[in-house]
This record gives sequence, structure tokens and C-alpha cells, in this order.
Amino acid sequence: MKEWAYAGLFFDLTGAVYSGVIVSGKFDPAMLIMLIWIVPGIMSYIFWSKKMEYA
Repeated sequence: MKEWAYAGLFFDLTGAVYSGVIVSGKFDPAMLIMLIWIVPGIMSYIFWSKKMEYA
């Protein structure tokens, strides 16, 4: 179940940036705020999966 939460976060954030680019026709630097949250999400998933591997 937790893996689906990580996937949902990733899909929501990338979908929001993609939709913003498509609607406006260009990349707005303010959209980087959405992309910033993807990095901690990916790192959290990596550390969580390693923790579950050793548990």
C-alpha cells in the first residue's frame, strides 16, 4: 500500500508540471516548486525500500 502512495505522489506532481507546460505553452520557473518535491519523495522511497529489505 505504501508503494502506491509513493507512486501517487510522483504521478500527481509530474502531472501537474506537465499540465502547466501544456496549458501555458512554455515552462514557467515557478513550476520548479512542484519538481522540488519529487526529489525528497524518490529519496524517501529508496530509503524505505532498503529499510524493508533488511527488516
